[in-house]
Amino acid sequence: MFFLSCAEGNEKIVGDMDCMDFSGWLIPEEKADDFEKEWIKKNAVVPNFPEWEEFFTFAIWNRNPDNISIEFNNFSA
Repeated sequence: MFFLSCAEGNEKIVGDMDCMDFSGWLIPEEKADDFEKEWIKKNAVVPNFPEWEEFFTFAIWNRNPDNISIEFNNFSA
């Protein structure tokens, strides 16, 4: 489950869709309930989840208007 943190640019309108990249946490389904409880508790205003850092991910769309797709990239290694 993807929990959105903020928009990251790469904006374009394609048809009736407003597209842009995002960052957030891509949490495995079996851990999503635990993360969501913490998300709600912290109000997710400017969330800081060091214990969930490994799941921080960028959702990057491909800018191909004929075949839009989103790739999730975790650049920490």
